Amino acid sequence: FNFFTVCFIALAAFFGSTFFIPYFGLVFAVMLMVAFSVATFCISYYLNHITEKSIRATVLSFKSMALNLGYGLIGFLYALLVAYLRKTPEMADDKDLLFEAGIGYFPWYFLAGMVFVVLFALWRCPGPTKAFRSIEQEDKG
Repeated sequence: FNFFTVCFIALAAFFGSTFFIPYFGLVFAVMLMVAFSVATFCISYYLNHITEKSIRATVLSFKSMALNLGYGLIGFLYALLVAYLRKTPEMADDKDLLFEAGIGYFPWYFLAGMVFVVLFALWRCPGPTKAFRSIEQEDKG
């Protein structure tokens, strides 16, 4: 539920940001910040529940490192996209048009990434919901 809620908010924000609506467009930036913050919180929450106490700090440190590497990879891919788009003659001189064209790819990249994560999770973790429910029952009991 949390994953799909965060994905819905992020996808709506990515699609909304492609319209470049003056002033109101900031709402989409806030939605992205909320989605990423909630995703980070949920990852930490679930890792805390499934990780042994003796290695929890290490696991959370690796989580932070993985998120930072992910952000770095996204930045690198965006730089490659902009370099590719800059080869188009009409975009080579107009930086605003280049930025708008680059942002137009974000929702589609996110959607493709989301589908990949869902398919990978279904393949590698066929029943995670049952496992988390049993952990939550142990915490309550």
